[in-house]
Amino acid sequence: MSTHCPQIGPNASLSWFSLLALGVMVTLGGRSFAFADDGTAELEVDHVFVVVERGAEDATTALRGADLAMLDEVRTHEGQGTASRFVFFDSTYLELIWREPDVALGESSQDVADRLGASGCAAGAPSPFGVALRRITPNDDPLPAPTTIYRADWMPADAQAIEFFDVSDAPGAVFLFYVPPPMAVTGWKRPPSMPPAEERAKGPRRMTGVRVTTSAEVPPVLAPLGRDLELETGDDCLLELTFDDGATGRVDDLRPVLPVILRR
Repeated sequence: MSTHCPQIGPNASLSWFSLLALGVMVTLGGRSFAFADDGTAELEVDHVFVVVERGAEDATTALRGADLAMLDEVRTHEGQGTASRFVFFDSTYLELIWREPDVALGESSQDVADRLGASGCAAGAPSPFGVALRRITPNDDPLPAPTTIYRADWMPADAQAIEFFDVSDAPGAVFLFYVPPPMAVTGWKRPPSMPPAEERAKGPRRMTGVRVTTSAEVPPVLAPLGRDLELETGDDCLLELTFDDGATGRVDDLRPVLPVILRR
């Protein structure tokens, strides 16, 4: 998991669980879908993650084969016992994350690390997918669903905490979490190191749709998510990402290496 916050350092990356509930606006690629205004915070997708095998070598090869400009370096999350690789888009990113036994694990992150280590598409396993949300406009409006505060050793003592949405403990339920403004992509004071421009030019620019299918039942309050972010219950274990509104019609199905379909 990682909330990649340059101001905190290159390891401040926690790509995780988050989602919205009734009364939320979901925004991606500059487009918004508004629900009933109930005074709760308006949220948008910050990043998406997939739990992969240690090192992510096969997954990285698959994404690069689909012309996604993956960063070369691996970033570790001290105290969380995880490591990640990334591909960045305009104001969002995709993270490949895995349990890394060579990285220190703190007591506060034991449950998170255990869940990541057990994640996968097998029956009864925790979902390998996570969605992080951020506020569209920084304010004090309450979040649209109950949360649990999470802090890891890599977070500065004065940093705001990440909040996990208390949505479902059912096997296969998607990781959903909220990242505070300083940790969100839109709050970074320093952009990440990026691959060469010619490499980035081959890939998509904007993430304009996220659809996650798992075996877990979707709580009714999370069902009406609009066209930009959807949670589905089904037999598949699948993450579908749409870029640039699917303008080119290109589809890359990365299964069986990754349970991911890319549309652009």
